[in-house]
Amino acid sequence: MHWVLSPVLAFAIYLAILNLSTTYFRLENYQREAVWSLVHLNTQLQSTQQDIQLYEMNALDIKALRIRYELLWSKFAVIQNNIEQDSMLRNITELQTALNESFNNFKAMERAVYSGEVIPPSLLDKWIAELSHAHEIINRYLIHEIADADGSYSRASWYTLLDSLYLVAAASLAFFVHIGYVLLSLVRERSDNLFKLNHDALTSLANRSHSMTILDQSCRENMFFTLVIIDLNEFKKVNDTHGHPAGDQILIHLSNTFRKTINRHGLVGRLGGDEFVWIINTTDQEVVKHHFQELLEQLAQAYIINGYDFYLKLSAGASICHGNNPDPKSLMAQADSAMYQAKKSGSTEIAWYKANETPAKNTYLNMLFF
Repeated sequence: MHWVLSPVLAFAIYLAILNLSTTYFRLENYQREAVWSLVHLNTQLQSTQQDIQLYEMNALDIKALRIRYELLWSKFAVIQNNIEQDSMLRNITELQTALNESFNNFKAMERAVYSGEVIPPSLLDKWIAELSHAHEIINRYLIHEIADADGSYSRASWYTLLDSLYLVAAASLAFFVHIGYVLLSLVRERSDNLFKLNHDALTSLANRSHSMTILDQSCRENMFFTLVIIDLNEFKKVNDTHGHPAGDQILIHLSNTFRKTINRHGLVGRLGGDEFVWIINTTDQEVVKHHFQELLEQLAQAYIINGYDFYLKLSAGASICHGNNPDPKSLMAQADSAMYQAKKSGSTEIAWYKANETPAKNTYLNMLFF
């Protein structure tokens, strides 16, 4: 879904930019046509005034005055067409009012121009005054409202252009927010995949592979640490008696208790089944015992499943690494041997491997390294 939306938003940006460019050229064309039509109208107004004066002085016949009249009529038609197309020009109400008034006055001349009779001087003077007034008004709006960058026409053009810019900005913002969301989703997905790769599906503790990687790295870096193997006693009996779902609940409960206690002081991983490993960066036995005792205190209370009380008992064996380039396999065998000593004796305390002991062979541990 994310990858489908990306090209859609990119296409929306393209359309917004296309609309912006179209709007820009349309506004530029409108302004050019508005200026051109008003300039030509003003020119014809002046020329008509001059021809009326020549007619008044008998220097121009009525036929030539009619031609000028018809030419001026065509310019009014052009400006009216521009006003209909250009909403910004139409919104300059004072200019539109002045143009309508001038057009009505101009239209009133039609009967006298085409009557074939001599036009009275008083009427000619009136026309000249009306045409001169219209010329002044149009010229004022042309200079101050349309051609001027600070005029109302230019401001309206910019506002229209800004609307198109807002569309581009909105589409771009939506696109980049979406891309950010996709990247964040990918980062989260990668993080989830890495977590699943390094953690046990049931308990969410570090899995066997990740635990062994940390152990091997600690050995290669000659770190000082303690390796503890922890076994949940009589777990098979729980599975056989109450079923695997009950066993899974117990493992989840135990793992949550690990997280509250000893996992805060190192790494706890599940080796498989009911066996766990704890790597803590200290060689002080008292510190290790103290943290392990906190775990036992948390497990002292019964865990209830389907009305049955379960008291979780652990056996733990530890081996200390003093940073002398140890073999991970040997450390695991030593800790495992100590753990079986604790299980054999029934002790709930950590059993510590002694250098003069021979590690017991454990087929399962051997499988971890081969």
